[in-house]
Amino acid sequence: MAKDLPPVSVKPLDGKNVEVKLRKVRLSFVDVFEAVQGTDDKGNPTDRFYLSTNILLDKNTDAGKAQIAAIRQALKDARTAEWGESPPAIGANCLCLQDGEPVDPNTVEEDGTGGVRKARWEGYDGMMFVSANKPVKAKTKEEAATVVSTSNPVQILGPRKTAKDSSGNACFPTLKEADGLIYAGCYADVILKVYPYNGTGKGGNGKNHPHRINASLEAIKFVEHGQAFGGKKVDAQNAFDEEDDEDGDDTGASGTSGSGGDPLDDGLDALG
Repeated sequence: MAKDLPPVSVKPLDGKNVEVKLRKVRLSFVDVFEAVQGTDDKGNPTDRFYLSTNILLDKNTDAGKAQIAAIRQALKDARTAEWGESPPAIGANCLCLQDGEPVDPNTVEEDGTGGVRKARWEGYDGMMFVSANKPVKAKTKEEAATVVSTSNPVQILGPRKTAKDSSGNACFPTLKEADGLIYAGCYADVILKVYPYNGTGKGGNGKNHPHRINASLEAIKFVEHGQAFGGKKVDAQNAFDEEDDEDGDDTGASGTSGSGGDPLDDGLDALG
């Protein structure tokens, strides 16, 4: 990655989407080559399929702090685009940005003080993370596998422009799982679209879903190898010079905001 490129860039899009490009971030729970089947609130499989990954953002580095701040602002911008200046309350559990080491409730005193932070999973110490996914238009596992293998809805690219497009111009090659570059623990550049989900009337029998602010996974470009989660260390490579230019629960809708403060700020503050 070129040294003078910022760790994050944000671009408002038409409508209610906010595009966020995160540079040299670590991936976790990478399901981008095989679609995951969704489940309902009882754990039963549904006919919805998606690709997904978690994107780790370091709370303690300048780059990570800038990335976290940009995601927070994107959440607010998406919220305003959907609900204006009088938005509903949106809880921390309904945001695509989550704390990788939340306070363990079992360590909190009766008066609400104290509390010890505990990493959710390996590599999540000192991290925030963005949970991002992309729906796959399919009704069965077989259809989903065909869609992903023939026209993956997430662009997954190599680090250098070693391929040619239909006009003969240099372009980034499309990666396959067999290339071994995209895995849990690698570093990549990622493009997301942050967008609001209005849950009013979206549940069964006219019930409401909670309002959410989600992240759509648009593109991944490999940057360098890292320590594979749950595996042995992968040989590291130098950074590269070239750079590429919804669902809620079926519970009631979130309440409207009161006069005590910004509901999204409250949700974000709860993340730590």
